[in-house]
Amino acid sequence: MKLLFKLLIFSWVTGFSVQINAANRYWVAATAGNWNNTANWSATSGGPGGVSVPGPSDAVTFNNGSLNNCTINATVTVASLNVMAAYTGIIAQGGNTITVSGALTFAGGTFTGGSANISISGTATFSGGSFNCGSGNITASGAATFSGGIFTGGTGNITITGIFTLSGCAFTSTSNKLEFNNNAVFTSATFLHNNGTVRFNGTGTSTPTMSGASTPGFYTLEYAGLGKTYNITSTGNVSVANALNITGTLFCTLNTGVFDVAGDINITNTATGGGGTAMINLNGSGVQNFNGASSAGAGVLPQLTINNPTGAINMSGFPGVANSFTYTAGTINAGASTFCFVRNSLAAYTVNCSATLNNIYITAASSALTLTITGILAASGDLSIAGGANVILNTGTINAGGDIAITNTATGGGGTATILINGTGAQSFTSSVIAGQGRMPLITIQKTSGTLTLGGIISESRAWTYTSGTVDATTNASTVVFGGNNLNITSNGMSFNDIVVTANTSTLTNNLTVIGDLTINGTGILAPVANTINIAGNWTNRATAGFTEATSTVNFNGGSLQTMTCTGGDNFANLIINNSSAGVQLINAASVSTSLTMSAGNIDLNGNNLTLGTSATIPGTLTYTSGNIINTGSFIRWLKTSTLIPAGSAAGLFPMGTASDKRAFLLSAPATAPTTGGKVSVTYTNATSNSAVTFNDGIPVVLVRKDLKWAVTTTSLAGGNYNLQIQGTGYGTIGNVADLRLTLVNGVIGTAGTNGGTTTNPQVNRTGLTLANLSNTFYLASVSSTNSPLPVTLISFSARFINEEVKLDWETSVEMNNDYFTIQRSADGITWQEITMVKGRGNTTTDTYYGAIDKYPLPGNSFYRLQQTDIDGKKSYSSVRKISINASSIINVYPNPATNYITIKSYSPDKLIVSLFNSSGQKMNVLVSSESNNTIVNVSSLASGSYYLQLKQANLIETKRIVILK
Repeated sequence: MKLLFKLLIFSWVTGFSVQINAANRYWVAATAGNWNNTANWSATSGGPGGVSVPGPSDAVTFNNGSLNNCTINATVTVASLNVMAAYTGIIAQGGNTITVSGALTFAGGTFTGGSANISISGTATFSGGSFNCGSGNITASGAATFSGGIFTGGTGNITITGIFTLSGCAFTSTSNKLEFNNNAVFTSATFLHNNGTVRFNGTGTSTPTMSGASTPGFYTLEYAGLGKTYNITSTGNVSVANALNITGTLFCTLNTGVFDVAGDINITNTATGGGGTAMINLNGSGVQNFNGASSAGAGVLPQLTINNPTGAINMSGFPGVANSFTYTAGTINAGASTFCFVRNSLAAYTVNCSATLNNIYITAASSALTLTITGILAASGDLSIAGGANVILNTGTINAGGDIAITNTATGGGGTATILINGTGAQSFTSSVIAGQGRMPLITIQKTSGTLTLGGIISESRAWTYTSGTVDATTNASTVVFGGNNLNITSNGMSFNDIVVTANTSTLTNNLTVIGDLTINGTGILAPVANTINIAGNWTNRATAGFTEATSTVNFNGGSLQTMTCTGGDNFANLIINNSSAGVQLINAASVSTSLTMSAGNIDLNGNNLTLGTSATIPGTLTYTSGNIINTGSFIRWLKTSTLIPAGSAAGLFPMGTASDKRAFLLSAPATAPTTGGKVSVTYTNATSNSAVTFNDGIPVVLVRKDLKWAVTTTSLAGGNYNLQIQGTGYGTIGNVADLRLTLVNGVIGTAGTNGGTTTNPQVNRTGLTLANLSNTFYLASVSSTNSPLPVTLISFSARFINEEVKLDWETSVEMNNDYFTIQRSADGITWQEITMVKGRGNTTTDTYYGAIDKYPLPGNSFYRLQQTDIDGKKSYSSVRKISINASSIINVYPNPATNYITIKSYSPDKLIVSLFNSSGQKMNVLVSSESNNTIVNVSSLASGSYYLQLKQANLIETKRIVILK
């Protein structure tokens, strides 16, 4: 009994020891058998069976200890599994999972997978035999080496976390997904893709690499975007039969290597970044799809080549590259896609592409991108240039068939490429950035139909060439900024809105039309050569040498006041003032070397000088049609040496004046020319007041002098005898032009000439002046203080008979010390009576409108005049206006509206019959009485409302509407 107990204790202890310590288990089945049978397992190779079925801590070996087949009929969890080359049997997995916590070595026999998963925590080595996967998933956490035998994937996923090495095995992948989480080495072997997916998921290493002496062919190849760079260094091209997929939420960079993709490219990666130096060849023979990312700049490819001579490439979404793009052959169906060229790691790359895409998006986020275009890249849709770093487009051409949008905020960019705007429909060229940002390369506009609309601030660094088409630059108030390089502007046939020249030289090759403003800033230079600049807005030149006029013409042709800012003084070669409104105002001094043409509009000197000519040999020419040179400042002209100036010639014309009145000053030398040419300066000062004077001008005595004046100075002029003439309008009352004189402030020089013109536009002449006489201040005066008194300037004075009243209206242009106006009326034009007084404006240089009413005009003829009284009591009078009124029609009714009484005043001696009716035609019973010349109607008993007053007098019957208000 003791012996039996000791044996039991020994057996129990021995058995317990097997359970807690790792042990070897060898397959020793006498016949084909099941895994879960202790009789089939031995603790030694070829030893007796009967030990326990392998457990989690056991090392399992299949060798020549038994060559019989093994059916796995239970869940397997072991420390290691070693199928040696000597084993020739079959291991059938069935529906049970296999978990190996250590290494798996397979060198012989045949493994037939089932429907359950296989998990290998250690290394997996396949060097012989035949390993056939089932439908379950296989996970290898360590390295997996395939150096011999046959490996046939099933329909489940295979995941290898460690390094994958294929060096001698006949490897057939799964028809599902083979995933590499680490490096993959293809040394030598056969790799069959089994129409499955190979996914590179570099979670197991910081630098996932595919290397080796051979490169397999894949069916579907996927790279996961994990914010890593995948290096492809294996020998030969990577072929992809079905699809190349880029997935994930972080960037995916593919470096080195060449991918020949015969199928599709699918981008679901949502991250910016990526790209790389690898080459993707779309080189199938049929239809291939390039399904881009869902947003611009995401999931971009490295280098891309399209070379499908017998098929078509269908694009969708936002396909893109961050490296060179080459189109060789194939039909590109761009659809509604947007092709993206982005700057990630490469500062420069090439687009060798004579093909048509739909939308094109070019962006550089934080570092500059230089894109060299070696062919013609066509965008049938929109072209967008974005980002915060410079985008430089060099050589080649981008044909823009749709809209162009600039959102790039870098203060540079441009390049030597050409953007050809040639769409046949409506196009827009807009920018949402400030001046100097998002600069463009060469721009050529060549539209056969449709309108190109410019908007925002478009900065141009190279040539701007307009060939054909309609351009609307004004609707969206666009500005084109030229700068960055020396460039040419060829734009005859189109109009700009605003133009700014900021740096370098912008040269015109033909005429330039600017509807808005033209500004030259900084170091910018506008070189017009011999062309014409038509400008309807303001001219501003703040640059050091901003305008090199050559033989050009600048034509100010706006419809409102234009300003001319010329810091340091611009020298125009030929200047035309053809403004249909207020004219042109100088902000600084300006000069015209060759010709000044005044066709319409005034030149407002605004306290500055305007000089015509550059020397006595180049005096410049004035062509005058209309307009005045107004306000303070001087008009300076050069006179030529030994050249006569005929009377009335434009060569001696100084077309001074006010905003509304001509005050021209003419100098002539009809008999004796200057011996030395020089400059003559005329400054006109306007005034509306008069001064009483007494000095002789020959026999007549000058009695009144207009205080307006022309100050004349000369420089470098020598010799000559001169005549002077003043012309103009709005001087005041002039009875006879012969009364007028051109004088000094209190005397005369030379001889009074024979005056001409009309009383509204007189020509006052002075002859026989020497050179010494010219430098004086000249005035307009009169020898008659009654016939030609030269009063305060009136633009108009009218009297009109309206509704039984005389309405008097008058307008002044300038008032100096004007206290008030008095309306005077006369029945005979001799004896005057005052009707009413209207306060004046005192001093003003703007047009002022006045009005008064004579409620009780005289029957027959009435004469009206204005008496103007200065603050110092001096009076002047307007011309007389006459009104003739039929006496029978002078019936005044007042007040209207009325409350209690209506007064009717008639100037006719005939009897007046008065009747009053309500709005229904009923006659009202009212009291009518007479008081002197007036008839009084008592309406105090009537209710508020509208009534009709019927008046009968001789042959006159009138009805007047009356309103009664209580």
